[in-house]
Formats: sequence, structure tokens, C-alpha cells
Amino acid sequence: MSNSAQKPLSKPAGPQASKSASSPSGRPGMESRRTPRRQYHRSIGVLCQGNYQVLQAVQLSEGGMLFASTSKFTEKDQVVISLIIPGGGAVVARGEIIYNIAKDKSYGVKFAPLPLHLRRLIRNYVTAKTQEEAEQELM
Repeated sequence: MSNSAQKPLSKPAGPQASKSASSPSGRPGMESRRTPRRQYHRSIGVLCQGNYQVLQAVQLSEGGMLFASTSKFTEKDQVVISLIIPGGGAVVARGEIIYNIAKDKSYGVKFAPLPLHLRRLIRNYVTAKTQEEAEQELM
């Protein structure tokens, strides 16, 4: 009789397997971020269901952003975001609300695919973080 018949081929998935799918904060997708982000505390325009509001952005990345609002948005809401990149130009992007943080009254948006020049504009801004911003992220 061979030893391979006595050993299972793979371990069954246990509680550890599900932990990698979401972050310790409980928000799905947080570990699946593909692009770095930068603090971005500026006014932005948000158009959703025919209503336009000027709101406060919190973070920005090439793939999306986080903004604060006392208005209610729901996951899957389609939005159009307009913002200004300091020293770079204007960005208008379609996106979708993918999560909310109730305690902060903030919402995460995933951008629809952006043209290359807009992705590059955002990427250049995000990667030009100041040393202070980089140190704060480590805290």
C-alpha cells in the first residue's frame, strides 16, 4: 500500500479561508485594492440620479475614491464624479458606489474604466505623495 493513499490531497477549507476574502475592518474588497491611494481633501462634484451635489473627497486612487456625504447613497448607485487634480487638470469619471462607512458617513466609489490620459493624471498625483503623507499611512 502506498503512502499517498493515506494522505489527503489537500486540506479542507476552514475558517481561515474566508478571512482572506475580506479585511479586518469587515469591508469586502479592501485587500483587493490594485492601486495606491492618497489623501485628497478637496471639494468634488457628484451627480447621482439627476441630483448634483458638491461634496468633500477623502481619498483618491486610480481605481476610485472615497468621499463624505450626509446624503444617502446605496451600493450599486451609478455616479458621475468631477474633480480637479492640483497642478494637473480636471477629471470627470463615471463610477459605482461599492461600499459605505456608516460611522464616517463616507462612500467608496469604483471608477468605470478611464481613458489612459486620465488614469495617468491621477496616478502621477497619487504617487507624488509627500513624505508626511507616506509616514501617516504607516501609523
